[in-house]
Amino acid sequence: MSIISIRVPAIENPIQLQETSENEWTGTGEYSIKIRKDENIQFELLDKDIRLQHIEDDYLINLFIDEYNNVRKRQLDETASGIENDNELSLITIENIERPNFDPEQIRVDPRVYSLPEVMRFIDRGRINLSPDFQRYFVWKEVKKQSRLIESLLLRIPLPVFYLSEDGDSSLQVVDGLQRLTTIHKFYKNELTLKGLEYLEDCEGKTFETLATKYQNRIEDAQLSFNVIAPTTPVSVKFEIFKRINEGGKPLNNQEIRNSMAKNPVRSMIQRMANSEHFKRATANSVKPIRMEDQELILRYIGFYLIKYGNSNRIYNGDMESFLDDTLDYINKNTSDHLLNRLEGDFYNAMQNAFHLLGKSAFRKVDLESLPYLRKPLINKSLFTVWSVVLSQFTVDYIQRSFTSGYLIYKIAEEISQDNNYFEALTTGTNQKSKLNYSFNVAERLIQDMINTTRENA
Repeated sequence: MSIISIRVPAIENPIQLQETSENEWTGTGEYSIKIRKDENIQFELLDKDIRLQHIEDDYLINLFIDEYNNVRKRQLDETASGIENDNELSLITIENIERPNFDPEQIRVDPRVYSLPEVMRFIDRGRINLSPDFQRYFVWKEVKKQSRLIESLLLRIPLPVFYLSEDGDSSLQVVDGLQRLTTIHKFYKNELTLKGLEYLEDCEGKTFETLATKYQNRIEDAQLSFNVIAPTTPVSVKFEIFKRINEGGKPLNNQEIRNSMAKNPVRSMIQRMANSEHFKRATANSVKPIRMEDQELILRYIGFYLIKYGNSNRIYNGDMESFLDDTLDYINKNTSDHLLNRLEGDFYNAMQNAFHLLGKSAFRKVDLESLPYLRKPLINKSLFTVWSVVLSQFTVDYIQRSFTSGYLIYKIAEEISQDNNYFEALTTGTNQKSKLNYSFNVAERLIQDMINTTRENA
């Protein structure tokens, strides 16, 4: 039998995971990784190398490298965010997903040209939304890079086309060009001083108001080209366009894209919920805002809350990303104070109830064996989704008056330990419709048992 050693990213500083299951590892040693259905590769993880055993097929080796990198990236992402990955790897057989169809005739992208001062007025009046909370993470930090963009305008060099998405009320969301528009707006408002210019030395150190008149005129006369996605374009297509063309060295993830396309009341609400003390206490402050993972959890709550209690006739078909896209589209179109206040208020109820009933184990996959050690595993997305929705329907006063602190800790740990189907629903393929339904059924049964027991003892 041959043994092949290959160089792939080694684990010099092993990540100490809270648990080790299929396709996970914590340090050097012998492991097995599934590269396709019913086929595993045995390998040895060394300090610097990975050694594959009994493999001579280059195709299988390449499959292994790809899968190793996928799993390794997942481990790094989990550790950074404080949230378990969904484990939706390509190796797992998932349910067939019905994807919605759309009429191609509804897709329309209109070219438009606006003068630079007109675009600045759109921004000042709020018609073009620059997503101020989003800018902290994605606006160019280097003054030199910002200055070179302004220098292009001063040299009368046309800028690449901008992409906007128009809503039914004529408001415009930036799809591509956020950093450029923000930079131009800063300069136009005298909030940027030019530094590091390549050609126009006489403009070095200038703001807009201190430029020579001829250069001010060049800025005022500049024409900016836009492609505007019409309101009739299906939301799924809008998101797809955004994913394909959004700019920057680090592509936006799906939740960052949703944040950019959210209307101000919706964006503000989700941000308040993610920053609330109730959410932070219920999650033991372990969910990091890195790449807006915390806000995605909030949107999951909103989506399934609307299915359960929102009278919205919405369904979940097993495609989580499309479901979250559609959820954002729904609340963008239904931004009544009543709905937003209800979503937010019930969420705070859920977080306080979760902390009271589950303590530090809230939303974590803790079984009976690990419970006594008070370990703090990563937040499980499925547990958060289900329990945040189920517990939202009870007032804080009722829960705290009727049940002792930590009432559900051992009951949920017992279910995870003894019900293999429940454990699987929380572990692999967690976004599958059948597994989420199973998790909801378990939670609702435990809640009903809890209420019945209290009534019997009354």
